[in-house]
Amino acid sequence: MSRLVLPAGALQSLRAAVLDTPRGAERLREAGSVAGLALYDDFAARVRERTGAEPEAMPLDEYTAALAEHLAHGGWGDVTIDARRDADVMRLTSADWVEGEPDADAESPACHFSTGLLAGFFGRAAGTPLAVVEVACRSAGAARCEFVVGSADAVRRSAPRTPG
Repeated sequence: MSRLVLPAGALQSLRAAVLDTPRGAERLREAGSVAGLALYDDFAARVRERTGAEPEAMPLDEYTAALAEHLAHGGWGDVTIDARRDADVMRLTSADWVEGEPDADAESPACHFSTGLLAGFFGRAAGTPLAVVEVACRSAGAARCEFVVGSADAVRRSAPRTPG
């Protein structure tokens, strides 16, 4: 698989350009979803290369640690992943998530590309579509970006907006 590394500013510029178009946030989520499929493939290849195992075969704590490392290595940010087998949802939080712009003055969570990216990634991992909602965002003044991942019903039940 070929790999492209872009500076964070490139993502910010693309994001700003797309947001200025009709249905910009929706288009960013759609593009992010496609990118999330590729991100999962890249992650799975890296896990296989390092461990010889498929990601799905890893214990959950090893999987989340490998994913957090992969995201940080890819420049997305340092991520904490709260995932438990007995929970309906998973939460990802980052105080330096690349799409969150602390000076953006957004009125609500604005990491649209990332929301799609994570939906594509975890949907591929789970083998079924999953919902992702950003419940806190640096672009909207929060101290961190926080994403909730799970089935649409589970995300609706557990994704109240949290203080930054």
